[in-house]
Amino acid sequence: MVLKRLCIERLRCLRQVELTLAPTVNIFVGPNAAGKTSVLEAIYLLSRGKSFRTRHTTELIQSGEQVCRCVAQASASGGAVHRLGIELTRAGRRVRVDGRTVRSARELTRFLRVQVVDPESHRLVSGGPGNRRGLLDWGVFHVEPKFPAQWVEYGRALTQRNALLRVGAPDREVAPWEHALALAGERLTAQRAKWISELTRLVAEELEYVMPECVLRLEFRRGWPEGRTLEEALAAARTGDRRVGYTRVGPHRADVVLTTGLGPAARMLSQGQQKLLVLALVIAQFRLVSERTGGGGVLLVDDLAAELDRHHWEIAMARLRALGVQLVVTALDEAVAMMPGNEEAQLFHVEQGVVRDTGRRASHVVAPQG
Repeated sequence: MVLKRLCIERLRCLRQVELTLAPTVNIFVGPNAAGKTSVLEAIYLLSRGKSFRTRHTTELIQSGEQVCRCVAQASASGGAVHRLGIELTRAGRRVRVDGRTVRSARELTRFLRVQVVDPESHRLVSGGPGNRRGLLDWGVFHVEPKFPAQWVEYGRALTQRNALLRVGAPDREVAPWEHALALAGERLTAQRAKWISELTRLVAEELEYVMPECVLRLEFRRGWPEGRTLEEALAAARTGDRRVGYTRVGPHRADVVLTTGLGPAARMLSQGQQKLLVLALVIAQFRLVSERTGGGGVLLVDDLAAELDRHHWEIAMARLRALGVQLVVTALDEAVAMMPGNEEAQLFHVEQGVVRDTGRRASHVVAPQG
């Protein structure tokens, strides 16, 4: 599914924006702080119900306003068109799909697959395990129909166990919730492990293009000691967990450890190399989801051209185009549009919160002389 129409109202510096997007490559050009990233943020919001820049969604509401809205028309390969919408207020949010209000932003994610590569993407490598779990679960979510419900079930049991631990409840009250937690957690973990085993091959293939000097190993750590079932690990950790007031073992503590031939990727790779590694991971995820479901999605690429030299950016763009998904790319100038293969990209100019469709394809951009 790809975006056809996008309407944004009062989101950050974007007062009112209405766009028709190309199904292939869209490039938004403009100076820093013009509003380019806010366009990407609106698209991400329509898929995830949250921002990739801040945990506080009220920050998206334009200063002095009480509400912001994003609405999109998304079309599937079969021709069906769906209308997605989200409204943020100071008090909360409302999500709508095809005119009906839905309870969870997960409903948006089912219709619109979105991933982002931005200047902070290196944190996927250098940051905490939560970043890597998020990328892992995005893939599993889109290929395992039971995964969302199992994750909800796991979260409910985890909340109950933690609450009982904090009040010092006796073992006979805690144990049933540990059983429920273990059942859901073992299922989640099996799906994650299967996904990682399939993803590893595609990551290696993508690294051959963008960073051939890097040999990477992905190690899935499930979140509790090997040699024990999750229920056994929970029971063994109960006394210590009761002392701290929360559950310290389980899938919510899982990680994907990234190791190069020289050592941990977070230490051995430069920040630029880490971003290339993230790009390989994201492209591999999209490829695997497409292989398993036959679908595409939308990939947001925020100012990555400024992070890479021309050689690596050309390679990166070639791999991104080969994905066959809808690309929405931001850049400081039209040099990105001049890259080989971008001749049919749709160009937009962004300045002071105003987005203007140039009506031009990149093939019509005149290259600077000299």
